[in-house]
Amino acid sequence: MRTRVALFALLLGTGLFAAEPAPQDSGAGFDPDQKPLTLSSGRAFSKWQIIAETASTVTIRYPGGAAKVDKKLLPENLQAVYKIDPAAGAAEAKADAEQKAIYDAQVRATEEKQKEEHDAMVASVAAKSQQDSKAQKAAVESDRRAHAEQIASIKKEAKKYADHYFRYDYLGGVSGAIVERLDVDLREPKEVSGWPGRYAVDGKASLEYFASAGFSFQKSA
Repeated sequence: MRTRVALFALLLGTGLFAAEPAPQDSGAGFDPDQKPLTLSSGRAFSKWQIIAETASTVTIRYPGGAAKVDKKLLPENLQAVYKIDPAAGAAEAKADAEQKAIYDAQVRATEEKQKEEHDAMVASVAAKSQQDSKAQKAAVESDRRAHAEQIASIKKEAKKYADHYFRYDYLGGVSGAIVERLDVDLREPKEVSGWPGRYAVDGKASLEYFASAGFSFQKSA
């Protein structure tokens, strides 16, 4: 008597897609002989280019994006080129603070409006829900029954496939094998992520068969 254990899985349904790889930044336009730039904060840029300047900041372009950096963080040699203008910097900071205050006020106004709209929508949905509760419950029950019927159909198809496979294909390498007993235990089908309408079913099969040599073996797969 021999026993063998194996797992099997079935994919049922239709639908397939493949995601394209994300594009890569080539880093074009940077000086290949340029030395890396390290800020006093510790941040480093292996490839970089200063593309804009204000009284107190510079904008550094690097492969993959750009960063606005305080001039105080630049190395001394670059601070000598991109000098800080205290008066203009103070005016710039004041203007930035004013713009931020305006932006924050706009954000608050938008959030308040969105909250009002959301509350109104929730109230409307609640009122409609009370009016249509019976119809919604019937729809939910109908969906539940439809899903249960779909799962039952999938399990039936998987059972049919597994019965045929283990009865006629699994013992293909055993000469004259005849399956005398076959038990297939399936788990609940699970929808395959990213493949709408496709389900995976796995389980365990136990079988007993006779070979042409007259010996009886039992396998579990």
